[in-house]
Amino acid sequence: MLQINTTLAFTSVENNPITAPITVPIIDPTPTPDPITSPIIDPSPTPTPTATHTLTPAPAQPSQSNKSSSGSSSPQAPICGDSKPVSAPKLVNAFASGKNEVTLIWSRALDPVSYYLVAYGTKPNQPEFGNPNIGSKYTISYIVTNLSGNTTYYFKVRAGNGCMPGDFSNEVAVKTTGPVLTTPATGFKAGVLGKTTQKLTVEPKIPFQPITEAKPARMVVSTENFLTKVWNFFSSLFILST
Repeated sequence: MLQINTTLAFTSVENNPITAPITVPIIDPTPTPDPITSPIIDPSPTPTPTATHTLTPAPAQPSQSNKSSSGSSSPQAPICGDSKPVSAPKLVNAFASGKNEVTLIWSRALDPVSYYLVAYGTKPNQPEFGNPNIGSKYTISYIVTNLSGNTTYYFKVRAGNGCMPGDFSNEVAVKTTGPVLTTPATGFKAGVLGKTTQKLTVEPKIPFQPITEAKPARMVVSTENFLTKVWNFFSSLFILST
C-alpha cells in the first residue's frame, strides 16, 4: 500500500492559516499480488533411472577331448542306422532234450530280421548269459548245450537286424538233467545282448532289457522219454506250419 504526504492549508475564524501537515492514505487501485510460496510441479518430471542387471553367460569350458594341441573335436559316438524288427519271436516249446542240454523252438519275428539271440538265467526275468548269434532270420530252433544238470533255467529269444536288436520273446523255464557243471553253456557269455556289424565302430555295452510281458509264460519240463521228445518236436513243427 502506497502513502502520499500532502500539505493542506486551512483558514481559521481568525483568518490565521493552519500549516500542520495532514497525512492522507491513498489506496493503490491495483493490488500487488502476494508472492507464490507453493511448490511448482514440473508437468514433465524426469524419471529416476532404474538400475539394470545384465547377465553375462559364463564362458564354455572346453571338454577334455578338445584340449589337444591340434584343436580337433572329439569323434562322435557311432549311430546305428538299421531298423528294429517289427515284432518279437515267440517261444512255443522248450524241453530237456538230453543230459545238460535244452532244445528251444520258436516262431519267427517279423522282418526286418538278420539274426537271433538266445539268453538265459537261473532266476526269472534275470538273464545272465547270452549267445549273440545262433542263426539267420530263418532259424526257428536251437539246442543249448553244456548246461548244469538238475538246474532250472529261464530262456528267452530275441531277433535283431544288423546293429539294432529287437524285443525279447516270452520266457520259458526248463529243468535240466545230467551232472552239475560250473561253466556257461557252449557259445554263451555273461551279459551278451546282441550282435554288432561293421556299421558300428565300437561295440555298445547295453544291459539286458526287461521282458515286456507282465506275466511271461513259463514251462517247467522234467526228463522225458525218447517217444515224448519226438512227439513234441513234430507237434511243434505242425503248429508252426499252421
